[in-house]
Amino acid sequence: MKYFMRSAALGFVLLVGILAGCASTLIMPPGAAPVEQPAQRFNDAGFSVVPPPGNGWYGMRIGGMISFGKAFSATHTFASDIAVIRVTHQFAHPEDFMQFIEQSKLQDTNPNRFTLLINDYVLDPKVGPYCVKYHQRVEDHHSPVAPGQTLILDDFGVTCLHPDDPHRAVQVEYSERSLSGDITSSVFAEGEAFLSSLQFVPLEKKGN
Repeated sequence: MKYFMRSAALGFVLLVGILAGCASTLIMPPGAAPVEQPAQRFNDAGFSVVPPPGNGWYGMRIGGMISFGKAFSATHTFASDIAVIRVTHQFAHPEDFMQFIEQSKLQDTNPNRFTLLINDYVLDPKVGPYCVKYHQRVEDHHSPVAPGQTLILDDFGVTCLHPDDPHRAVQVEYSERSLSGDITSSVFAEGEAFLSSLQFVPLEKKGN
């Protein structure tokens, strides 16, 4: 079973693709709405986060994910999301959790489409002891928006276990996909603000 999806990179293709399809007229999928700034913090399933700051973001709920995206063009898109995931594994140490995330994300990287260039993982205890920050960079050889071209996709994210429920994890991601592979510094700062806004919300204790 794959626990951690390439969600920000691929789960929001519909929204950012439509955003980039026509510069003068935005045709939005059902449920998508512009993110009003300054965005308000929201709580969901034991976690709290603030949507990305800055202009041009649209948001929608896709299944169990809350996703945000914007686009400069069909081949230069940005996406971020938060997803709460049930994890059946148990981890004796944070390092075991980090290894589990790395293996899960590698399993979710289709070698027939993607070539892995960067695959970095570090423990990030600022939010909690079982938190892992990561950066993946891949070449996307078969994007439907760029047939015959190779796009560079950068995923930045953090995944944490909730301190009140060791089987509840949250994945918060930001990604940029482009032909050049250059990181857009202004939007990168917006993505980092989104990642750093993650906080735990205490869960109600069940009665005996």
